[in-house]
Amino acid sequence: VEIKVFKGKSSLRRKLTLCNDKEIASIVTGLPMKEEDRVYKDIEMISWDEKKMRNLIKGNLQRKYHANTKPSVDFIVKIFDDAEKAGTKYDLKDMRQDILAFAASSTNQAPYCMKAVSGINFSTLEPEDASNIQKGSGPQFYKDEELYFYDVEVFSNLFIFVYKKYGVPDSEAVALINPTQAQIENAIDRPLVGFNNRRYDNHIVYAALLGEDNQSLFRQSQRIINDKDASSGMYSGAYELSYTDIYDYSNAGNKKSLKKWEVELGIKHDEFELPWDKPVPEDMWERAAEYCINDVIATEAVFEATRADYNARRILSTLSGLSMNASTNQHTTAIIFEGKPKFQTQKELIYTDLSKDFPGYSYSFGKSTYRGEEPGEGGYVYVEPGVYKNVALFDVESMHPTSAIELNAFGKYTKNFKDILDARLAIKHGDYEEARKLFDGRLKPYLNDEEEAGDLSNALKTAINSV
Repeated sequence: VEIKVFKGKSSLRRKLTLCNDKEIASIVTGLPMKEEDRVYKDIEMISWDEKKMRNLIKGNLQRKYHANTKPSVDFIVKIFDDAEKAGTKYDLKDMRQDILAFAASSTNQAPYCMKAVSGINFSTLEPEDASNIQKGSGPQFYKDEELYFYDVEVFSNLFIFVYKKYGVPDSEAVALINPTQAQIENAIDRPLVGFNNRRYDNHIVYAALLGEDNQSLFRQSQRIINDKDASSGMYSGAYELSYTDIYDYSNAGNKKSLKKWEVELGIKHDEFELPWDKPVPEDMWERAAEYCINDVIATEAVFEATRADYNARRILSTLSGLSMNASTNQHTTAIIFEGKPKFQTQKELIYTDLSKDFPGYSYSFGKSTYRGEEPGEGGYVYVEPGVYKNVALFDVESMHPTSAIELNAFGKYTKNFKDILDARLAIKHGDYEEARKLFDGRLKPYLNDEEEAGDLSNALKTAINSV
C-alpha cells in the first residue's frame, strides 16, 4: 500500500506497472484518527529546569523529534516560551549561536526560522546582577576545617577536577580524571574555594554537570579565555556553585596571578610543559593531574596569605545579607541600596551637569575637557620632570568618595554610602564609639578589639574602592 499526500505545489507522477481488477474502495473504519503530536503534549507536563531544557533543545538540533528544520525550530521556541511562562530561571545564551546556525540551515524556511529564533529570550537571569544572589535567611559561613580548595584543567581530550580539604596533607588531594556527572555532583556538594573560579572554573564545572563532553568543555574554555565577549561561555547559575573566590575578595594589592603568588610565597612553582590547545597523550594524564594538584595546594597557601581579605569578605557578607560568593560590587550595591533591585533604585541616581557647577567644563565623545585641558576621567595629572628638594605633600582624605557624597550621587541612598565612609574614617582614627553608632549599630560586633576593627576597616575600604 502506498499513500501519498498531494499538496498541489508539485506534479505527482506514478507509472502503473501492476494492479488487480478490483474497484478502488473508500475506507470507512479501521484506520486510527490522527492524534495531536505526542511530543508537544509531553513537554506541557514537564517541570522545567535548565538541564531538561538543554537536553530537549539538543535533541531538536540533532533532529531527533522532527526530520525537518522548521518543526524543530518551532519545538525549540515552544520550549523557551513554556519555561519562561513557568517562571523557570535559566541562562542558555551559550546555545544562541548553535540555534541560529540551525535555523539558518533550513532549505526552504530559513527566513521564517530565523525570525522565530530572533524572538527567543535566551536567559531569564542576568550575570553579575546582585538581585540574582539568593539572600534567604542570610549568608551561610563555614569553619576553615570545612572548606575545600579546588581547580580544573581543560584540554580537548582531558578534563581534570581536583579538590583538597583544608589542612589535610597534600597527598590527600583528590584528582578526578574525565569524571562522570555523578562524580562531579558528589565533588561540588562541598563549600568550594577557588582562585578566579567565579570567572572560569565554576562555569566549566557547571557545563560538565550538564553533561557536556570534553570537546564542548574545551570550546567553552577557549571562549572564556579568548573571546572579547567571555560571557558567551558562562552560565548565570554557575556563579553560586562555589563558596567563595579568593581572587575576587582580595584587595587591589593582592590581585595577582596564582603563578606570581607561588613565586612570592616561595612555594613550589610548576609550569605544564605541553601546549594548552592540543590533546594530551594518555601517558601524560597523570602529569597533568599533578600540575592541577599543585595549583590547588597553592590556592590554599594564598588563602592563608589573604586571611585579612577573607575576614573582610565575611563582614561585607554579614552587612549585605548576600552569600560569600557574591562579588564585591554586589555586596556594596546591596549595602548602599538596601538590597533593592536595580530597576527600583536606578531612578534615584543623580547625574549632575558639571558644566553648571564648573564653568568651562564639557563632556563630549567620552572625553572631559576643562578650560582647554583634558583632565582625564580619573583625575588630572600635571608634571614637570626634574629633581626637587624640600617638597610639600598635600593629601585630600577620601577625595573621590567625598565628591560622590557632595554630589548626592545616590540620591536618598547617599546616606548609606556616607555611613560606610564615616565608619571607615572613624575606625582609622580610633574613634570606635562613633563607628558603633553607624549602620543602626550593625558594626558593634566587629569593634570589640583592634584586630577585629582592622578587619572591618579593610572591609569598608574594599567597598569604598568598589564604588
